Amino acid sequence: MLLFIFDQVHQNSTKSPNRRRYVSTNQRRVADLLFAAQIALTIWFCSGQFWHMYQNGTQNIHMAMFLCVEIFVSVNLALAIQAHWAKPSRVTRQAVIVYSTWVVLWGAVLAQTLYRGTPWDTADAITLGLVATGAMVILLIARMYHTGIRSPLIRGYLSLAFKAVPQLSQAYKIVAMGGAPGLGWVMVLGGHATIMTRFGQLFFSFRESKSERNRIGLLVSEAGNELSWIIVTICWLVY
Repeated sequence: MLLFIFDQVHQNSTKSPNRRRYVSTNQRRVADLLFAAQIALTIWFCSGQFWHMYQNGTQNIHMAMFLCVEIFVSVNLALAIQAHWAKPSRVTRQAVIVYSTWVVLWGAVLAQTLYRGTPWDTADAITLGLVATGAMVILLIARMYHTGIRSPLIRGYLSLAFKAVPQLSQAYKIVAMGGAPGLGWVMVLGGHATIMTRFGQLFFSFRESKSERNRIGLLVSEAGNELSWIIVTICWLVY
């Protein structure tokens, strides 16, 4: 139903001569399965977090990390929309729907933390400070290469900074504290599942148009997201 609605809204753009199709029916089926899995996992992950906080409150919730996730998916949604405008296809429409779902549902989670008056502590300030430092380094490097925030690749790296830096900070805390009792199998495996299904979908998008820079920016963002979560997972397993 979501795909049908999106097709109706963008029916003119989907008739563009630049539109690319999958080279085989099997690849299209795999991409559709990944899309269905992403929607199901997103609803499960976000609704589970929302319900958990509704029942147990928002104590020990790090507001900065929740905010960074919302910024991450919002920037990637913008990249996905631009990728669809540049060279529309079924897989780019699916990416827009997936990131839109994340923005709305995680936005509801973030709204609950704000509604409950979740305090802003020192850890939140440190996290945002590290993210801001990472973003400034990316922009400085971009300036050295005579590019800027309008570049999809730079936006991909900035999106990555909002996700990878807090996760690497979390990995450091796990090592420093000798473990993370609040981090369970569901969160760890759920994180990998949601990232890898998105990455698989974006890989199909990249294969359609390997020179389209918005798609490359999305791949960079999600690849770094998964790499940083692997580091968190290793620290969690070891400590």
